[in-house]
Amino acid sequence: MLDVEPQYSGARIEGDVVTLDFVKKMMDDFKNQKCLHKCYAFQIVLQTREMLKALPSLVDINVPDGKHFTVCGDVQ
Repeated sequence: MLDVEPQYSGARIEGDVVTLDFVKKMMDDFKNQKCLHKCYAFQIVLQTREMLKALPSLVDINVPDGKHFTVCGDVQ
């Protein structure tokens, strides 16, 4: 994992799980024009990826090079 500099004063994830307290602090920081450290942004992406992978509606699609596919309908 990436190191967080000691002078970083924004929201911090304590442990390995994004908590409601972290999200509230992050939102306050954004309102005050502060940035989120890339380490925590990366943790959010990884945890979101794991949550989405667990959903039955998420499927892998192999698209050959040079080809594309179209998604029709709801993508919620």
